[in-house]
Amino acid sequence: MDKQQNQNCAYCALANQNFENTKLIFEDDDFKAIFVSQTSLGHVIIIPKEHFIIASQVPEYVIEKIYSIVPDVIKKVSMILKADSFTIVSNSGVQQKIAHYSLHIMPRKENDKLGFEWNKKSMTEDSIKVLREQLMNENVKVINHNKKPEEIRAEFVRRLP
Repeated sequence: MDKQQNQNCAYCALANQNFENTKLIFEDDDFKAIFVSQTSLGHVIIIPKEHFIIASQVPEYVIEKIYSIVPDVIKKVSMILKADSFTIVSNSGVQQKIAHYSLHIMPRKENDKLGFEWNKKSMTEDSIKVLREQLMNENVKVINHNKKPEEIRAEFVRRLP
């Protein structure tokens, strides 16, 4: 196996092994998408096969591929479950129960009591200006990889029931 894994990481095991009770939705060379029952019926977790703790460690092409299937997961799960909305959470660092980057797509219904409320923080105009300037000055790099996100998405859509 070429990808870096942590043998003590539950998500590395989940992403790289086949378990009888795993409800696989989609898998490619870089990630696996499965149904889990952590928060709600239809909760999908997308896990890179390589061990990354935070999003900034994940290669850009893997992030692109992961996010490329999100619209179709939402459409399909919404159609089946009649979900009112979705919450998408990127587990990356702070408050991770498992130290492995993951993306969660959770169907929501009115009064489901899942929460996800944030305390509002205020930023000064100066700090916003500085951040904006720094972001605009960063060089944007183009990454070459084997499959483009639209190819991953098309493959995912073809596999939908």
